[in-house]
Amino acid sequence: MLAEAARSIPARFGARVVAAESGASGAPVELAAGTRLGADLVIGADGVHSAVRTSVFGPETTRFSGYVAYRALVPASAVPDFPSVVTIRVGPDRHIVTYFVGEGRRFLNIVGIVPEATWEVESWTEPGELTDLQAEFAAWSPAVAEILSKVDRPVFRWALHDREELPSWTTGNVALLGDACHPMLPFMGQGACQAIEDLIVLARSVTRSSDLASGLAQYESIRKPRATRIQNSSWGNRVTYHLPDGPGQIGRDELYASVSADEGLSILDWVYGHNPLED
Repeated sequence: MLAEAARSIPARFGARVVAAESGASGAPVELAAGTRLGADLVIGADGVHSAVRTSVFGPETTRFSGYVAYRALVPASAVPDFPSVVTIRVGPDRHIVTYFVGEGRRFLNIVGIVPEATWEVESWTEPGELTDLQAEFAAWSPAVAEILSKVDRPVFRWALHDREELPSWTTGNVALLGDACHPMLPFMGQGACQAIEDLIVLARSVTRSSDLASGLAQYESIRKPRATRIQNSSWGNRVTYHLPDGPGQIGRDELYASVSADEGLSILDWVYGHNPLED
């Protein structure tokens, strides 16, 4: 879809960027094959492991959340009466999210968040065991047990990392975008959304500014406060969702129970009601 939309722009596939430089008159990039390319502007939209960020802004260590996410699918035919809504079940030190995915709601997607003291595996994603996922939620409700009993393998296990706020997203002719500059925990479902907002604002800022430097400065000034707020809120839900039984948990549950669906959307209007085309 992206290639088709940009068919008038020459694209080079299979060309992995391993380094970039920020210069006064351009921003050359180096490919894995050793080729160097010149560019007026480099946008590092290369994810949490961004080679552009590392080479231009310096190395930044990730922050392991202390949690991993088990991800699995249940065929929709196995849960024909399951409600077509996003459901988050929260409890001590764990939560589990379910929602339908695929054309025609073909699968129920399951994301089970559980604690993990350390993560020493090189890959952040690795195969998981269904029996381990079921054991993690064995003490939960019969509804959860029923859903997990119908999981269609495989099961994967993802380490959940983010990063501290970066001092800057732009320097010279290089700008970062999405997870390259604000990777966040998936506890507000906003990672891809914020990358899309970045892109819209970056394009508008560059095209309506008199020069590239002022356009990049405008992009960062508009986007950085909002993305950082959502990044920090996502980290905060790491605590809110996993409160142990007690006064804090009771207060949270009473608040959740007292808020209607419309009120809940209103409270989060700053997230879901934002229009980056108006920035």
